[in-house]
Amino acid sequence: MPRAASKLILFTMITTAGTSIKKDAAMLSRMVQIYCDDHHRAQDKGDIRRRGILQTLDLHETCLCPQCAELLTHGLVKRINCPFDPKPRCKHCIEPCYSGKYRDFVKAVMRYSGLKLIKSGRLDLIWKYIF
Repeated sequence: MPRAASKLILFTMITTAGTSIKKDAAMLSRMVQIYCDDHHRAQDKGDIRRRGILQTLDLHETCLCPQCAELLTHGLVKRINCPFDPKPRCKHCIEPCYSGKYRDFVKAVMRYSGLKLIKSGRLDLIWKYIF
């Protein structure tokens, strides 16, 4: 399949069935932003580089350090390319997106940010945090 055709198929997949992808991307972006703001205050921060398929996501302004920007970009690309429909919860997935250096980092980010969001009043996240 030509590269242009595969990009078109992926773009169509995001725009048509992309509400869950967009919600997941927005939540991941918010969680990484919270973690980065609290743990990497002294580092230089900049906008994430949105290239290719990441340009279709409508994310709020994110200013992240290079390490957190790399994690967010990796997570977004993996979520967009997830072969499962509907996507299972990450805890129960047979093909985890995060491996190697990203796995422990994303666990720390989600643990910290999830608890902070729950404590700030996002009670709907308790279900996701527990299960």
